[in-house]
Amino acid sequence: MLKPTIKTVAKVAGVSIGSVSNVLSGKNSVGTEVRDQVLRAVAETGYRRNSIAARLRRQHSYTIGLCIPDLSNPFFSQMQRRINDVCEADGYELLIVETREDGAREADKIAALCAHQIEGLLLVPTAAWQGGLPEGLAHVMIDRGGEFAARAPLVSLDNEAAGAACLDHLHALGHRRIWMIVNTLDLWNSAQRVRGFLDAARKAGLQGQVRVIEAGMTAPDMARTTLDALRAGPVPDAILTGSGNATLGALSALQEAGLRAGEDVALLGFDDSSWMAVLSPAISVLRQPTDAIAQKAWSLLLAQIRGQSVMPEHHRLAGEIIVRDSVRPFLRGEDHD
Repeated sequence: MLKPTIKTVAKVAGVSIGSVSNVLSGKNSVGTEVRDQVLRAVAETGYRRNSIAARLRRQHSYTIGLCIPDLSNPFFSQMQRRINDVCEADGYELLIVETREDGAREADKIAALCAHQIEGLLLVPTAAWQGGLPEGLAHVMIDRGGEFAARAPLVSLDNEAAGAACLDHLHALGHRRIWMIVNTLDLWNSAQRVRGFLDAARKAGLQGQVRVIEAGMTAPDMARTTLDALRAGPVPDAILTGSGNATLGALSALQEAGLRAGEDVALLGFDDSSWMAVLSPAISVLRQPTDAIAQKAWSLLLAQIRGQSVMPEHHRLAGEIIVRDSVRPFLRGEDHD
């Protein structure tokens, strides 16, 4: 049996081949009656459009690249899924590469995406990225890269405000000796979170009681560094972790030190994951607006692809503190000193 073609659909629908093409291309100029006739004919004939050939004929790949550091990180995994959803809704396919926080690998991965004729790039840069991309490639940065926001659009959490909000939340509950565990200050978003944390601590009069610890890029590294700090003492009232990996590391360190999150030490972490809500105690978090970040980044990229002017500016979105059992009011009978 011969495979149905666009001519077959046109004949069954009783319309021109051009009308069928317009319907399948999603053009708004087609009337409702013609559109319904074509869609019924597609279903009746079993026609399957060769989308790759159609894209090549239109000299568009309808393909977007996403360069991301670590797909095992729950935040980046969630972000990838949301971006894929919004791209597909507009008829684009998403190609994803992972840099594993390696600058050299990042350059190779971006080159590989460009070899697939992507029409735009969504990039979560490594600390080593220097801003080099092919001339004319539409691109938007996500989560990191504030130092490059004068050259390209950036969509991220309002990291400085989030860091300050976390310190204020812990302070309002009576905690005074507070640590913040981050991966590295070489990453722009971590540095911004720390800046907000320290600024809020200064305003609260806690300069001598807060501490920032750079603990490494992996959960095991963070666990070792945090455990060393706990053993050296004094044990903090509360720990704020700057990422999901830092939260895992802090939980491991507390367990190894014989301390209980939520009872001996309050624990508040950046980024939410499903496992955080089912632990005992459940982990309080600063939840990032993942859906809003993905939608905003995609709208900025799509505007560039369509030839619209997009300003190279930083779009900061607000996070939300989700209160769970791992952060409780400080017991006033205990010593802060």
